[in-house]
Amino acid sequence: MKKIIFTLLLLISIASFGASDKLMLATTTSVRDSGLLDYILPDFEKKTGIEVKYIAVGTGRALKMGEDGEVDALLVHAKTSELKFIKEGHGIDRKQFMHNFFIVVGPQDKVEFKNLHDALNEINTNKYKFVSRGDDSGTNKKEISLWKNEGIKTDQDWYMSSGSGMAAT
Repeated sequence: MKKIIFTLLLLISIASFGASDKLMLATTTSVRDSGLLDYILPDFEKKTGIEVKYIAVGTGRALKMGEDGEVDALLVHAKTSELKFIKEGHGIDRKQFMHNFFIVVGPQDKVEFKNLHDALNEINTNKYKFVSRGDDSGTNKKEISLWKNEGIKTDQDWYMSSGSGMAAT
């Protein structure tokens, strides 16, 4: 795994900024909170001599930083937004090397659901409180698409937005 990620970061760094000895990376709070960067960056820096600084924000903000030239590379997770970013000429390549799993959690005394369709509809029907990141992150983008696919409007009292990463939400 380290070798795959190292190779990916090496290719990104070479393509992004040539001979520079520093790389500015915009990534997501989910990636930062996972501990992945703490695991791979020391090895990458040792092998390449390239110092990596990163900022962890929502995917939407990271992509905007890329558009504005504030960062050299991105590590985000919203495929549709990433493809648009590339198509608009803000990036040169996209590699998928991870994927997310999403789960819905709630109080133990609530009904257990066999599928997401039932869970989202039960939340809506019974007006159970639902806390969203609400921060234009990849996680938030996916969540919004799930509600939309169910035909459920989230501009209701039971739907709350934290505006922060998953750890805080």
